[in-house]
Amino acid sequence: MTANRFPAGTKDRWHRERANVAYKHLAASTMRVIVRDPPIEIPGPEDIVIDHSASIALVASQQRMLASGKFLDPHEMPGGSVFGLDLNTELLVPRLLVDQASLGFPFHPHGCSFFAGKNGERRLMVISHRSKSDHVVEIFDVVGETFDTFRLNHLHTVVDADHLISPNDLVALDGERFYAANDHGARSQLLRSLEDLSGLPLSTVSFWDGSRGHTVASGIAFANGMALDRARGRLYVAATRSKKISVYAWDAQDPAKWLVESDSIHLPGCPDNLEWDEEGNLWIGADPSFVQLALYVAGLHKQAPSQVLCVSFDQQHEPRVEEVWRDETGDTISASSVAAVHGKGRVRRLLIGQPFGNFLRDCELDMLGPP
Repeated sequence: MTANRFPAGTKDRWHRERANVAYKHLAASTMRVIVRDPPIEIPGPEDIVIDHSASIALVASQQRMLASGKFLDPHEMPGGSVFGLDLNTELLVPRLLVDQASLGFPFHPHGCSFFAGKNGERRLMVISHRSKSDHVVEIFDVVGETFDTFRLNHLHTVVDADHLISPNDLVALDGERFYAANDHGARSQLLRSLEDLSGLPLSTVSFWDGSRGHTVASGIAFANGMALDRARGRLYVAATRSKKISVYAWDAQDPAKWLVESDSIHLPGCPDNLEWDEEGNLWIGADPSFVQLALYVAGLHKQAPSQVLCVSFDQQHEPRVEEVWRDETGDTISASSVAAVHGKGRVRRLLIGQPFGNFLRDCELDMLGPP
């Protein structure tokens, strides 16, 4: 979810709830989620990625809200961080891996992507908003196989003002190249407000080839989370305002070509970040209602509902969408932005993050559900 605040006075015209839409891929879920207490205290854990080989979760942290519930303007936000969580332990204790002070330059994390190559190369890419108009991607080398030895070494910064317009999330193609989703197409705050109010599909996807960037997709209504499906040759982009995932045919031999939407997966909520589990299921942190989300971000509601969705695929690549968990009040966690699953077998671990509150939720996920 973007850190930019929506204008006050949000009305139903922001988004027409599609309650009568028939979601042909939606199925009843057999999974059961047990939320553990206490919550894991990390400021603004908007995105979470997992190094499954090391059983370590990486959390992009940026405080966007005070304990009082007051939203911070961008110039008020302190420097951000990346925290690590040891998923081999019962109780998760965050360990600071990198922050603005250790880097020595502005660092305000948003979406992130983890890449593990066949030759042992591991990279973490993090979107950072240095100012309202200065957006970059920080690339880190990931070192260490255990939690005690795990660390992030900063390699370099990708600067591309022409194509990193309002980056929300990204997906690494390898250790240097990536796709980035711009949640807005307009550059001025006034035009962005009009874009929000009208739901204009002006956001884009850009591609960085290691030395320069260019736009590869457009016409998206609030492009958000991203996921690359190498096996099926697909790039998935969350279209938050449209309550769907846009599906693009992806060619590994020509990743810089223009992308054409070939299909879409309609969802019973507004998708944010997209994360794969170890068995090829796509997990989504979502918001059931864009109206309630907008009222929350505008400061008119104290909380917003949260939702966790899972998309699985059959042998014909047909998606099956399940609503795995929902918090209608936002009491457990408000405006969820990411759901990351670790482990195999019946019982797994589910982490749920949020962009504004200052904690994430550690959950037990029972894949077979109640007896």
